[in-house]
This record gives sequence, structure tokens and C-alpha cells, in this order.
Amino acid sequence: MRKSFWIILAVLLVAIGAPALHADPYTPTFTCVQSPCPGGLPTAPGVTFSSPTTVVTEMWDGLTINFNLPSTDAPTNVYTWSDCYFTSACPDAGFGITDVTLGVTTFSTSISGQFISDTAANGSLSFTPEPSSMLLFGTGLLGLAYLVRRRSALRGGV
Repeated sequence: MRKSFWIILAVLLVAIGAPALHADPYTPTFTCVQSPCPGGLPTAPGVTFSSPTTVVTEMWDGLTINFNLPSTDAPTNVYTWSDCYFTSACPDAGFGITDVTLGVTTFSTSISGQFISDTAANGSLSFTPEPSSMLLFGTGLLGLAYLVRRRSALRGGV
């Protein structure tokens, strides 16, 4: 009965916490149409999708570019990105993220830094969820319950 108690307790805690699980933040992953990517492949820190706007801070070619995505954008939507700084391909500078699913393009709200080159690049953007602390906690509890049960069985316990 003691073994069963620990397993039931761990499962109960995971079941209670599971409905509240949400991957927050999401990791932005950029891919580039060109190879190698002009100006280098953009990077961005974790993004939290929230209301009224979601802020994506992109670093590309020596720049920090901020985008305020509308609250209608979801991490599961399909996105593309486009960065262009005064090349023949784009006479005017333009930095945008397009939610292909909703057909909405968001242009940068602020740009800072030093341009490294006169270039343009584009590609796709996806958001990968990071595991939440509750999920990791639940997994740890299940592992602990398994070890306690196994140790008890090895000692010839009840």
C-alpha cells in the first residue's frame, strides 16, 4: 500500500497541474531562403504570446529590430520574415514579419544598432514551445516515485 500511495500522489499532482500547462515562452527559429544567409541568420530571445501585443526582438546584421505582433497571432501560425536595407532589391529599408495564416504583416516598431552591410534576406519563422516548469516538476515526481518503488522492492519491502 505504501508503494501505491507514492505513485498515486505523483499521478494526482501531474493530473492537477496538466490543465494549467502552457509552453511559455516560445523559442523563435529563423530559416533563410538564401544559403548562406546574407547578413547572417537572425536570432531572437524567447517570446511570450500575450495580449494586446507580442514583442519579437530580432537581431540581424548588427541590428536589433523590434516587432509588436498583434494578439491575434498565435505561435502555431505560419510565419515569414523579411529584412532589407537599401539594396537594389529594396530601394527603401523594410523589416517585417508576416503571419501567413492570417495574412497580416507587422513592420518593425524600432530599429537600433549599426548596419554591418548593405543587404537583404528573408525566410520562414517558427515558434517552438519550451517545456514549462510544471511539466518538468511532474516528470521529476514520476521519476522519484519510480525510484522509491524500485528501491523498496530491492529491499524486500511491502
